[in-house]
Amino acid sequence: MDRPVTVACAQIEPVILDREGTIGRLEDVAAEAARNGAELVVFPETFVPVYPSSRWAKAFAGWQNEGVKETFARLAQNSVAVGSPAEQRLAACARELGIWLVTGVNEVEPERPGTIYNALLYHAPDGSLALHHRKLVPTNHD
Repeated sequence: MDRPVTVACAQIEPVILDREGTIGRLEDVAAEAARNGAELVVFPETFVPVYPSSRWAKAFAGWQNEGVKETFARLAQNSVAVGSPAEQRLAACARELGIWLVTGVNEVEPERPGTIYNALLYHAPDGSLALHHRKLVPTNHD
């Protein structure tokens, strides 16, 4: 590409552990960025539905507490599967706005429901999933 590209890096808080609410926030911010000329809009690592911060790491490492198990279950339930309605909603956002949309997600696979991946989904302006990248070595709380 031999031309300048306007990039928007969204540093906003998700609607914690609420996939649909977080994607709604993403749609609003991506639309604002597109109106301001952005052709590439990037959202943070595991933005959907939340980044499990270092504070969570100690709690998640233990599994002794029922609250930890409940929180992990909520995280899994609100994560994104490639091909799911949530992922298709991201694709529709990119297509409707005509932008490249890069979204950090907690990703699940229906065939392996006990594993949550830290992934980046790259949707092209036509809505196609152009790139799907998973972290190779997740940290203990990923």
